[in-house]
Amino acid sequence: MGDDTIDGPADGWGSSSDPMLMPKSIVDYLAKHKWGMAHLRWHTQRNWDLMPPSALDYAKKHSWTRADLQEGQKGNGIEFLAWVPDSETHFKGFVPE
Repeated sequence: MGDDTIDGPADGWGSSSDPMLMPKSIVDYLAKHKWGMAHLRWHTQRNWDLMPPSALDYAKKHSWTRADLQEGQKGNGIEFLAWVPDSETHFKGFVPE
C-alpha cells in the first residue's frame, strides 16, 4: 500500500498544524471497530505527565489514572500490541512489511 493511501495527501495528513490530527483512514478504522474512547484513554493514560490540566480533569472524571509505563519508555510498544486483540490482523496494511 502506498503512502498516498495511508498517510499521504489522500487522507489530508499533514494538511493541518494540529498535532492531534490523525489520518482519515485511521479515524475511520477506529470508528468502524468502536475504539475511539479506548484509543483516547490509552494515550491519555500513557502521556499523563504531558497532559494539560483540562485533559487530566477529563481523565479523572472518567476514573482514568496514570499508567506506570508511559509512551516512549521501553516496553510500551509491546504493551500496545498485547492490548490490541488480534493485532496482526487489525494492523495488516498499516505497518510496512
